Amino acid sequence: MKRAIGLALLVGIVLYGALSSGFSLYFHLAYLLVGALAAGALWAFWNLRSLEARVERRTLNAQVGGLIEGHISVRNLSRIPKPWLEVQELGDMPDHASGRVVALAAQDSRAWIVRTICQQRGVFTLGPLQVTSSDPLGLFRFTRRFSKTTSVVVYPATLPLPYLRLPLSHLVGDESMRRRAQQMTPLAASVREYVHGDAVNRVHWPTTARTGKLMVKEFDLGLSMNLWILMDLEASVQAGQGPDSTEETAVTIAASVARKYSDMGLPVGLAAEGERSYLVASDSSPSHLHHVLEELARVRATGRTPLEVTLGQVERHLGRYSTLLIITPSPRDDWLKALPDLRRRGVRVALVLLDRASFSDNGREPPPQTAAVQSGLPVFTVRRGQPLEDALRTYVAPSSVGLRSGTEVAWR
Repeated sequence: MKRAIGLALLVGIVLYGALSSGFSLYFHLAYLLVGALAAGALWAFWNLRSLEARVERRTLNAQVGGLIEGHISVRNLSRIPKPWLEVQELGDMPDHASGRVVALAAQDSRAWIVRTICQQRGVFTLGPLQVTSSDPLGLFRFTRRFSKTTSVVVYPATLPLPYLRLPLSHLVGDESMRRRAQQMTPLAASVREYVHGDAVNRVHWPTTARTGKLMVKEFDLGLSMNLWILMDLEASVQAGQGPDSTEETAVTIAASVARKYSDMGLPVGLAAEGERSYLVASDSSPSHLHHVLEELARVRATGRTPLEVTLGQVERHLGRYSTLLIITPSPRDDWLKALPDLRRRGVRVALVLLDRASFSDNGREPPPQTAAVQSGLPVFTVRRGQPLEDALRTYVAPSSVGLRSGTEVAWR
């Protein structure tokens, strides 16, 4: 900008001298400067013509700590060299540095890989690809955009929780109640003789070869028990900022628990009330975990709905063999009044309390509520900076299993 202003002042002075004095040298100098400016502008403008640029990605999702890769290529389609082009992919993803200056010979091309470490969860946009051209003096800059904007989902980090044991519902006579399913599921229960209308891909060929009869597989719906994760996203009860906040800690806990029990084949559901309602029905299909993690990537603790209201909304989804895990930093105990009714219906409940005092810097936060500890429920307490593997190893055991209320039990 300073160069352009200085050159404009110089042209103005030369023109003033030419018009006031009539001296031909001033006119020649003015023509030369104006011609140089026009040539520079045309140079920068035509440098972006006959150009092709694109970005390709193998995947549009990753986890915190993972990599998002992009393959950027720029090609000169003309027979005129392009000595200076600045290529940059726009977007709002943190720490996404893709800028590079390239020089292209006639009908030449350049390509490179951009790797971005995912620093935080969320849904981000990448693109379009912006190419900038300038004249040799840097007085004129023109830009042109290629490709489209794409969305990238960064899932929250998941941590191994080998010692976590939630109070899952135990069914009489078996750990799982199974029902026959009409559709194919990952759980093959038995075989039977083929009947008209059975799909060919259900044929169990080893049994068919052994018996000499066409046999097909029967499938189970799987575990009738399920796990629901309820997150408290009310803004007024949160503490801390950034990765060390109650919001991010709760998301990491929810994601880690969901992965652990999904890998065990248990249907997992998610419920929360933030800036909008988040509800993912419990399921155990292979792709369901990605759905849960994608919702956890989007959640924000900016809601106004108290936990007791959210609990009432998710209550209708809880059956007799459901387990409910509540994750909250709330110092209130109003929501605890709804838990005895759930327990009478056969719902198992466990609590994860986030210690607000450890997440806050003002030192005036109330300690973890004692009403939850005295409620006769398994209670895990998580403090700032504490490894989740250790925090979710020890819980306060309920008196209903023969232990004194407040007794700590560690899984080994």
